[in-house]
Amino acid sequence: MLAFVSVVPAQDFAPELVPLVTQHQTALAALDAQRTAAVARAQQTYLAALDSAEKSATTAGTIEGVAAITKEREALKSGLMAPVMPEGLPKTLQPIRKAYFDGTARVAAEASPRQKALDADYLRALAALQQRAAGKPELAKQIAAEKEKLFASVGGPVSGSSKPRNEHNAVINGTFEVVDKDGHPQGWHLEDRAGDVFKVTREGAGSFVRLTMAGLPGNVWAIQEIAVPPRAKTMTMHARVRGKWSDRKTDDSNWGANFSARFIGADEQLTGPWFINIGGREDGGWKELSKSAPVENGAKRLRVQFGAQWVAGTFDFADIEVEFR
Repeated sequence: MLAFVSVVPAQDFAPELVPLVTQHQTALAALDAQRTAAVARAQQTYLAALDSAEKSATTAGTIEGVAAITKEREALKSGLMAPVMPEGLPKTLQPIRKAYFDGTARVAAEASPRQKALDADYLRALAALQQRAAGKPELAKQIAAEKEKLFASVGGPVSGSSKPRNEHNAVINGTFEVVDKDGHPQGWHLEDRAGDVFKVTREGAGSFVRLTMAGLPGNVWAIQEIAVPPRAKTMTMHARVRGKWSDRKTDDSNWGANFSARFIGADEQLTGPWFINIGGREDGGWKELSKSAPVENGAKRLRVQFGAQWVAGTFDFADIEVEFR
């Protein structure tokens, strides 16, 4: 489960602010621990079902089933499970697999109002302290910075708070709930340029990736390759984007926050056209991006990527989905 609580050393704050920061961070850490424990219980239930299914598949000599169960177990433990039911996984696991995803979504939904209440209490405490910060510029600066952090976590709807989970989504960690120690979304290959940063941010009950592009306009991507089901005829891609650009290259019509995909053939080469969705050209709320296309003949995988093309600025991405039909 994703943990967003970062404990800042007390010595980094003015003495008057330390108790408020400590209380807020301690409360958030406790909430995150409860959230993590609830998800762990849901994982154990599904792991037990996987163990039972593996014994049955082994007894029946179903090698493909055992392999699929092993891969599913590894994905579950890492947190990198795609919502879509994997090929080869015994159909008897479908109900309990759905129950696992429903349970984790419920945990996130229940935690959201509690976190908002903790943040609201912290904001009121900061406002009260701010009234006593006259003549203390450093304290006033730190209070303003803490309030800005709270304001930055409030915005339009994103993954967990705005829409139900798409059970047909083939993307792994498309809602960015699994994060490494540096705050990057796991399951994605990041092509960072120097000064450009992909970071996961919590907003309400969901998460999004914020891409900060520094310096001159350029291209930077978060990439994932997903298998194309053997009988798939069409591909539909969806994402949400918002952002504000500060500079752009004027001779490329595809400038902006970019969500795109292209098929990969059996020869491991890109095949067919790029399917490109552009957003982030205006400073506004979340924009829906979607595109459907036929599956390229002989395609084995689909390269999915989001990022920025020939632009600088700050852009947010949420609800990355690909559905095959």
